[in-house]
Amino acid sequence: MAVVIAPFAKPTLRECYLQELFKGSRQMFFKVMLSVPIAIPLVIMLVQVGIKIFSRVEVGVPDSNAYISLIDLGLEGTFAISNRLMFVQFGAVYGVIVIVGAALSVANEYRWNTIKMLATRQPSRVKLVLSKCLFALSLVFGATLSIIVGWFIWAMFLKFFYSVPFEITPADLENMGKGLTYFATVSLQTAVMSLFVVAVAFLFKSVAAGIIGFLVYSGLDSFVSSMGAQFGNGNLNLKNIPEWAMPFLRYARDMNPFLVSSSINRLTMVEHYTLLNRPFPNPQIIVTNPIWLAWTVLVVYALLFTLLAILFFAKRDIRD
Repeated sequence: MAVVIAPFAKPTLRECYLQELFKGSRQMFFKVMLSVPIAIPLVIMLVQVGIKIFSRVEVGVPDSNAYISLIDLGLEGTFAISNRLMFVQFGAVYGVIVIVGAALSVANEYRWNTIKMLATRQPSRVKLVLSKCLFALSLVFGATLSIIVGWFIWAMFLKFFYSVPFEITPADLENMGKGLTYFATVSLQTAVMSLFVVAVAFLFKSVAAGIIGFLVYSGLDSFVSSMGAQFGNGNLNLKNIPEWAMPFLRYARDMNPFLVSSSINRLTMVEHYTLLNRPFPNPQIIVTNPIWLAWTVLVVYALLFTLLAILFFAKRDIRD
């Protein structure tokens, strides 16, 4: 009697990715994470309604001339205010939470269920890793949209709070463009770092290792970027710097154009800021660094971290 051996199922990349989306949609952490950027403005709005009812609020939107900012997010209107709160202050903290979420997406890859799937369904390890990377990028995209929704709702509510016409003015359109351009670029940084934590989590088979690796790497990248820019711009008092530190400063200056933080700063920061009606050069960027190089660096890092994740997971032994 002939024996017919059923072929192993081999999920496609699309099927692996849809499975990641399905698993993520069932986890409370991701549901809460994507709803927080909308919930926080709503809470602030409730507080401001109480303030408006029980106290006197000056008519007119306060301008932002008092802010000394290295990022041009607008000076007038409610969207200038919303840009600073939602995209800069809240966005910086929220970006870390999104990156933690990307690390958590790797949590199940070293459990028995995944081992069993590798042994029975035989999905390509490359497809598994790419599905994780695509899920991390989808998480960043969803979080970005969620913040944008909260940003728009709160900016429009502020028109009611400050008793100004409920309309979008030309200044609002300009500030909307500045804010969205800034936050879209910052979201690219979050995406790159999300791919990094996925790779580190695969390497050490630990979500905690991915998160710790992100904190160490991002802190070091930011520090070297800042020191390299200040040394390259001549903003450091070299008389107070010991001789042994000079090689590090030269290294930081040479590495500055090729760091993630430097690239984001070059794309989002102004070349000059104004203080007491006088222009000053931005100490955090080196203006001779070309814009095209900053974009290239981000793309290269994204590809590099994805390739490393594939390499780390492909070398995993099924008995580990």
